Amino acid sequence: MTQDELILGARGSMLSKAQVRLVESALRDAGLFKSIATEFIQTKGDVDARPIVELGSKGIFTADIEAALKRGAIHAAVHSLKDLPIDETKADGSEELTICAVLERAPVNDVLVSRFGQTLEALPHGARIGTSSTRRAAELLRRRPDLVAVPIRGNVDTRINKVLELGQFDATILAKAGLVRLGKEEHISETIPLDIMLSAPAQGAIAVQCLANYAHKAQLERVNHEPTALSVRAERAFLLGLGGGCSLPISAYAHLNASKLHLWTRVVESSGQAMIEQKQSVSVNESEGPKRLQKAHELGLRMAERAISLGAHKLMGL
Repeated sequence: MTQDELILGARGSMLSKAQVRLVESALRDAGLFKSIATEFIQTKGDVDARPIVELGSKGIFTADIEAALKRGAIHAAVHSLKDLPIDETKADGSEELTICAVLERAPVNDVLVSRFGQTLEALPHGARIGTSSTRRAAELLRRRPDLVAVPIRGNVDTRINKVLELGQFDATILAKAGLVRLGKEEHISETIPLDIMLSAPAQGAIAVQCLANYAHKAQLERVNHEPTALSVRAERAFLLGLGGGCSLPISAYAHLNASKLHLWTRVVESSGQAMIEQKQSVSVNESEGPKRLQKAHELGLRMAERAISLGAHKLMGL
């Protein structure tokens, strides 16, 4: 491989392809890699239609792409960061794979797509909501205990079709980022406020992953958006500290305001009847350089430790 050639790997869904185009655009705008190609890879989550909870959510949309990265079939991988498992270390404690860049993220909110354009509050009693996310289901029941959360699978178009065309559900909940990237905002019935449904850790963020010893990692790092990288580092550290994955009812949203990083977290019991919520901040001055990422990580871990002391594992069913 020469310095001017790059092969990206990603899932073959329409949303994944849209995300790859964003990565390619960022790399080209930065004058990096004259030749960029993409290998689209089927993952376990793409070919197995069983409910996500039955598959064991860890890495079902990323492990096959990571395997291609490790064997050298691709040079870098493009992921929805919320799908990427939080542990990137080998048994000896060293990194094999690393997140070398995170693009500026899209809106973090979840959105409601309802059959007749209703908002969450306007949905009829007992409405069936398609979601396979325990986080979204728990938050729904916290707000509207009369609603019924029903598992749903498929890409964005499939889920929208199951609501609007087939009428299998009264509504579904999706990440706003996906609809924005696919140009399907017209289907949004409501952008759900974060105080009603706090986002999943790293929701809306696109990660570029490579081997830790990749010769041209520094080039990929040039498209990193540091405010987003700091935010998702804190969010994922909270998830790591709780020992959880994306299949558990864990929420975390961080944002950078001047030199302060603010982190807002929740752990919600699956019935929606109990919740642990926290908000904390930490100073991350630009002059601190790489220490900023470490401080973001430590903030997430501290909040996870506090959540555990307040009974988070019991709410998570652990």
